[in-house]
Formats: sequence, structure tokens, C-alpha cells
Amino acid sequence: MWWGDAQDQALFAYFKQLIMARRQHPALVYGEFITLGLDAKKGLWLVERVYELDRVVIGINVSEQSQLVKLPTGKNFVVDKTNSYGTIEIPALSLVILTTTEPINGIFTPIVM
Repeated sequence: MWWGDAQDQALFAYFKQLIMARRQHPALVYGEFITLGLDAKKGLWLVERVYELDRVVIGINVSEQSQLVKLPTGKNFVVDKTNSYGTIEIPALSLVILTTTEPINGIFTPIVM
């Protein structure tokens, strides 16, 4: 690993954000994987991880284009309080972690990675 000016600061910040999310959400470490959607042609995978009262939904986009993903119905998803349709945008070559502190109501706050 390079230190100082030679270090890739954007990559370092990205990994710090991943580590912080993992520490705050035990479901990212111990939760079972429940695939909510998979589209190989579009390069999308939507997976839920649940551990005790912690619940996260991870959207992964491995395509070169940003994509809109509709969350499955019947799971009480509301993405932040402004989006009642349960649709998220996942930027190209990235992932979005939707977290909730209210597992019963399912109000998720996105963390774009």
C-alpha cells in the first residue's frame, strides 16, 4: 500500500465507507443472502441480508450504464420518505446499500458506493 501523495485517496475513502457500513450493520457480516432480483443481461443483482433486527438491501450494477431498479412489492419497501414507488437508481459499475433502522416499517436510506 502506498502512503502519502501516492495513495489513491478516492479508493481509500471508498474502502473506509465500506468498512463503516459493515461495522454499523451486522447483517452485512452475518446475514443470510436472499436474492430479490437478478438480471444477468443488465448486470444487476438485488439481494437482501437480514440478521436479527438489522436488514439491508444491496443493489449491484456491473454494467457500464446507470440503471433504475424497482424494488419487489410485498416487502414494504419505501426508499427514503420522498420515493413511495420503491425505485432506486444504481450508478454504473457500483453498488447501493439500502439500510434501515426501522425493520418493521422498511424505510430505507441509501448509501451509494
